[in-house]
Amino acid sequence: DLETSDEEITITRNGRATAVLIGYEAFERWKETTEILSDRRLLAEVRRGMASLKRGRAKVFRTRDLDRLFNDGR
Repeated sequence: DLETSDEEITITRNGRATAVLIGYEAFERWKETTEILSDRRLLAEVRRGMASLKRGRAKVFRTRDLDRLFNDGR
């Protein structure tokens, strides 16, 4: 099912690739990735965060811990 898979279909004309057809979800992920990669400030922040993780200066949270932290008391 192209709609929800990461499959891509290459469209050709006279034996040459002219376009690629991808599912909507894959397209949305591609757009988001492109936006992130074009934001220099955000990329710098991500790099700083990754460096902090490597040096052991950042705390890693599991999703359920964040849910508990932000949803308790509501």
